[in-house]
Amino acid sequence: RNDASDTTRGTFVSTSLEHGSSRLGSDLLFIRSLTQAYYFRPWKNVVFASAARYGAVKPLAGQTLISSLRFFAGGARTVRGVPEDSLGGLDFFDDPIGGRGLLTLNQEMRFPMYRWLRGVVFVDTGNVFPEASGVRLSELVGSTGVGLRLVTPFALFRVDYGRTIWNRPAPDSGQWVFGIGQTF
Repeated sequence: RNDASDTTRGTFVSTSLEHGSSRLGSDLLFIRSLTQAYYFRPWKNVVFASAARYGAVKPLAGQTLISSLRFFAGGARTVRGVPEDSLGGLDFFDDPIGGRGLLTLNQEMRFPMYRWLRGVVFVDTGNVFPEASGVRLSELVGSTGVGLRLVTPFALFRVDYGRTIWNRPAPDSGQWVFGIGQTF
């Protein structure tokens, strides 16, 4: 990437692998991986930004997977248009359940508007799944929306509005998202 905080061209790919093993002194026995890929391509004054994330986690030796090892999706950095971490369901206390499998795909078109102000049009899709082997494209939740970016010498501020367009988790869902820095 040409700039880690406001990329306009390049590629970024990363994979992490975690293993909880009793040989290393861990009480939690699991294997977890997360792969992320980002691609940025300029065309005239427009930047096309793409992101894909895939994650899988498996508890070992019959253990129950604790929530901090599960994957969560929905909200500011994954699927704008649904509440934060809400995909995959909620428990009795309305807390996110998360899942053992994760798939998110994002596409943005970023363009200049006026001086320090930029616009964004996006399509996001993703979900978390109870089992890593249960990732299904037909179960992805999709959203689309628009946003503004204010580029200052200190930080990039963003505001986005996303609305689900397929596999809506709740009727008439739409969310405002505020943040610092690009979504990805």
